[in-house]
Amino acid sequence: WTLDLVSGLIIFLIVVVFYFMFINNIYSYGESNFKDIYEEAIVVSEALMSAGSPENWTTDNVSRVGITDGKYRLDLSKLNNVSGLEYSKLKLLLPTKYELLVFFENKSGDPHRVADDAPIFVGRVGVTKDNIKSVENPEDLVSVRRFLIHDSRSEERRVGKECRSRWSP
Repeated sequence: WTLDLVSGLIIFLIVVVFYFMFINNIYSYGESNFKDIYEEAIVVSEALMSAGSPENWTTDNVSRVGITDGKYRLDLSKLNNVSGLEYSKLKLLLPTKYELLVFFENKSGDPHRVADDAPIFVGRVGVTKDNIKSVENPEDLVSVRRFLIHDSRSEERRVGKECRSRWSP
């Protein structure tokens, strides 16, 4: 019976060791997966905040996607070009192996259309801010916020004209 006890104890210890190794691997996978997703989200957002390449790229000649003029001012034609790209091509150009959704928000956090003909969402078809947590695993979602300037010159001109007309004799 001692042999049975010793062999049972050895089997029990082996099972316990494998159990803890398995649990540890799952935990470390979750951490490293989140870190990978976050790092890739930063790279994608930095690429989008660039001017892209070539400078005035179109869907036919794009080698690097960007939606600004290179000085953090939104370029609506580039934004429309991004929305005109096939999703698979967009993922290759950014490059990312993860799903992505890009959208603009107003000050209250609601999705915002920056121009009448501009898209609200760019990314996987059918995914929006409202349904993303039901479509994707919420544990794998990463949010990166970037700020850019939209149509500041026309707003400055409008405000300038109001001030001049108000204070002119």
